[in-house]
Amino acid sequence: MLGANIAWTFLLGKRSYGALYRYGILFALGKILPMRQVPPPVLNWPLAGHLCLDMFLFSLFLPLIFSFFFIITLRYRHGFPKTEIVFRKPTQATVANIVSQPPEKRDSYLNDILRRSVDPEEIKQQTWGMPWDEWTIDSRAMAAAYEAEKNGIISRDAWELSVWMKMNDGWTVIEHGKASNPLSQVGMMEKLQVSMRHLISLHALKWP
Repeated sequence: MLGANIAWTFLLGKRSYGALYRYGILFALGKILPMRQVPPPVLNWPLAGHLCLDMFLFSLFLPLIFSFFFIITLRYRHGFPKTEIVFRKPTQATVANIVSQPPEKRDSYLNDILRRSVDPEEIKQQTWGMPWDEWTIDSRAMAAAYEAEKNGIISRDAWELSVWMKMNDGWTVIEHGKASNPLSQVGMMEKLQVSMRHLISLHALKWP
């Protein structure tokens, strides 16, 4: 992941530097600031192609780089514990796929996603945090869980392989990865919610 994010950062940096010349930014600055003059941009179809490519690359890789930065910050603060609490949340692609399903198939499609989300074999598969993945790591939720454990609010042993969803009256478990009593965890998400007010749904699992 580190190597991939370094490569993505280098790519975006290179595109950003070229954009200063391609889109006339340095040309406009040269008109108002005492700096080396550069030729004006050429308005043609290749320029439109570069614009579309830059929009695609930045919309794809910039969120991944920010997400990796938050993971680095999490590791800096909490290290690499032997037993780790991992939160995942559905990507925008997953939400869009659910909404786009016909009404008669939406429930079964959602059930399949929830079943895969707690399937140990599915969890073992390597993901790169791409927008088309079903789930993405939520480092903010992980940081809140570690802080809750540090402050003695919620023990890491309390978390189990399960899917949480925000309802009108609070958080509730809607899918379990193993047999357990959902009522035993009631209230945990309300405690954690103090640090995660902007989250909609969470997927919590404890790595072995």
